[in-house]
Amino acid sequence: MLVEFSVENYRIFRDKQRFTMATSKSSLTKSETSSNLNTVVRTDFKAAPYLLKQSCIFGANGAGKSTLVEAMRFMSILVKDSIRDPDRREINIDTFGIDEQASQKPSCFEVVFIHQNTLYQYGFAITSERVEEEWLVGRSISTQRLRQYFYRDYEKDSDSYHWEVNSSLIPGEKGYWRKITRPTALFLSTAVQFEESGLDDVFDWIGFHFRFIFMAYGMNPDVTASFLERVGWKQRILNYFESVGISIYDIGITEINYFETKEYRGLPPAVQEQIRKERTNDKTYLISFIRKRDDEKVLSLPFKAESFGIRAIFELAGPILDTLNKGYTLVIDEFNSNLHPLAFREIILMFSNPEINLKNAQLIFSSHDVTVTEYEEIGRDQIWLVEKKPDLSSELYPLSSFKGRRGKLFRNDYLRGRYGGIPLII
Repeated sequence: MLVEFSVENYRIFRDKQRFTMATSKSSLTKSETSSNLNTVVRTDFKAAPYLLKQSCIFGANGAGKSTLVEAMRFMSILVKDSIRDPDRREINIDTFGIDEQASQKPSCFEVVFIHQNTLYQYGFAITSERVEEEWLVGRSISTQRLRQYFYRDYEKDSDSYHWEVNSSLIPGEKGYWRKITRPTALFLSTAVQFEESGLDDVFDWIGFHFRFIFMAYGMNPDVTASFLERVGWKQRILNYFESVGISIYDIGITEINYFETKEYRGLPPAVQEQIRKERTNDKTYLISFIRKRDDEKVLSLPFKAESFGIRAIFELAGPILDTLNKGYTLVIDEFNSNLHPLAFREIILMFSNPEINLKNAQLIFSSHDVTVTEYEEIGRDQIWLVEKKPDLSSELYPLSSFKGRRGKLFRNDYLRGRYGGIPLII
């Protein structure tokens, strides 16, 4: 589970911004009195005793909501990919370019999370030229004792790295790890390429349990379609549609070769070549929704003939249900795009339903639909705002930093500009 994420000097964020899913004991007490304990998870870690299952982020267009999600995704991708290209000479990082002084400083990313009964804190500072600093500490639930796994720091005077590696946690020949870690690669990424690194759990959570969807960029229905091939998943997806108020009798899929479709063959050769480089396989699906009328007649409608809302709900089905099934942390940007408010609400409430969310999965999303704050399951600690300041940098802050209200009153006050995070309309 995600505890905290912070970023500094990345795109629109110049100063360090901190997002947390940790909540206070006082907030838990309020939740108990409002019969809303299902939104909170007890961790048994003193450093973060209670975590939230959902959080939402609001702000004006261009304020930085998407940038926060992109920063999280950037960290995840760099962890997965920094070792893959041995010829990489630089790191592709976008700093706060408006301020020349800030653009020369390292960009910093840090994530705190709980996985396999251990609380981890991992982070790094990077420039386009190298990893300037990288660290990992952990605290097991059994001992509650903080242990350093490794620390790596670039020393400019000697043009070399200072290393501290805990050999009891990361076994291997002394000095071996530092020799094989390139300046543009993360040590975490490098170490897990070899056996017995002791870092697999950390790598897996950041790279694969921390997941992202950008609805504004469009989604791929093949993800959900692939789940339909698994035993028992069709009924799960049909039940999911039923829960959001849509009756589907059946869903049909036919596996085909994407490179033989009219859609692909109609593209310019240069675009075809680029797609071939980016696609991991040639599999795609023909999808149809099958409904039964009152007279028992069955009707089938191709996926592309459905409304944008139905298609969005289907495209979300696989990632949502997989997240709930595995206990992942899912971050969705512009979550309410093309969704009916009731469908939007029902998907959110799945994460606070103890009969559905058995693995304590988390949902974090950005949206412009402030009516979500009227739900009983969304409290003050779960509402975050992003605002662009006069110097063109952006600031992230929780609603709990203000005294006062939530629900309909929050919506009215937010739209009046009391909390910031809205555009100035002249």
